Amino acid sequence: MSKRKPSALPSHRRLIKIDELIRAKKYPNKPALAKQLEVSEKTIQRDIDYMKNNLDAPIKFDSKKNGYCYIEENYFLPSLNLNEKNLFALVVAEKILKHYESASYYSELKSAMDKLMTYLPDEVALPTMRDVVSYHAFPLADGNAEKLHLVREALFKLLAVEMEYHTSYSNEKKTRYVNPYHLLFHNGAWYLIGYCHSREDVRVFSLSRILWVKMTTEKFEMPKGFSVDAYFQSGFKRGESSYPIELKFSPKIAPFIRDRQWYSGEEKEMLADGSLRLKFTVPTLYEVIQFTLKYGGDVEVLKPRLLRRLVAEEAAKITAIYKS
Repeated sequence: MSKRKPSALPSHRRLIKIDELIRAKKYPNKPALAKQLEVSEKTIQRDIDYMKNNLDAPIKFDSKKNGYCYIEENYFLPSLNLNEKNLFALVVAEKILKHYESASYYSELKSAMDKLMTYLPDEVALPTMRDVVSYHAFPLADGNAEKLHLVREALFKLLAVEMEYHTSYSNEKKTRYVNPYHLLFHNGAWYLIGYCHSREDVRVFSLSRILWVKMTTEKFEMPKGFSVDAYFQSGFKRGESSYPIELKFSPKIAPFIRDRQWYSGEEKEMLADGSLRLKFTVPTLYEVIQFTLKYGGDVEVLKPRLLRRLVAEEAAKITAIYKS
């Protein structure tokens, strides 16, 4: 039978007082608590139910003492001591979460956030801080919920997965056996980092391009010293190659590019004329083409030659459209 949850969250201050009286073995009952806390007995009952059902409080009514007690003396009511910076971070997290209501993991995160908010003291000024913080996210391109949960389960159990994968650069569908090492959420989409048995290398797979996936019974061991941060810094491989990129931004746009991080492991260099050189490594050129075209004449591709040609071709197509 599922636990019934009250319709409204209780006052944290009341919960602390109830906990204090029970812990001091005062054996408070509903009439005494209602009088002391200046609320109705129904409110006290909701508070007691909340402590039992939501905070796992081991509360029992002792008929001989005519009041409540704890049957486990080592229980402590959850509480949070937050400073202003902590609170700001919590509000930002709440704002971010609202952008992902369609995500497969939303309900789990929302439940955790609601519980966290419950532990905040009453005097915390959340409404005021909510009014001065906004967050605008990338459009969500979440993978199928079943695929995400299955891959996550395989990762936790250290079991290999079998999947059919659509490779974008070759437009081919191939069956892959992968040891899942890490799940990455990047720019509104999920990616699986894992050891590909057919390529004998660690690769990155977009969940949106996994056509089907199933968990095998084949156990694997996570390689010692594997670090996803180090992996991306060394230039990760989503396809068959990795591309060292070098872009030069004009003095007009250079300060904007300088003040933000665009790619993992990137290097920036301010030049004497106020322009900026940006270097990084990527597994595919498609995103870089779009990134470069966004800044038009304020960016020049220095390397590689292939990217220069592809950007020039796209620019020619744009020019042809507007000429007509």
